[in-house]
Amino acid sequence: MTDISLYKNVSLPHDKYRIAKILAKGRLVENGDISISKVVDILLTREAKSKGISAEDIAKVEVGNRKKKKTNSRRNK
Repeated sequence: MTDISLYKNVSLPHDKYRIAKILAKGRLVENGDISISKVVDILLTREAKSKGISAEDIAKVEVGNRKKKKTNSRRNK
């Protein structure tokens, strides 16, 4: 089971997922195939570096849990 204290999920439109699959198969990393998660990891790291985002900037961002869904008070009666 995934350790939710270390990982978050993202959703991709189908066309972007297909691009990620292509990049994962020997296009992004010369030494072989990688996972789609690693594709996202590599691309985000490269972009953060190019935009000058520091480790300190990253550490300041809060990664919280999901917001609780609002409940319909009439349903609970």
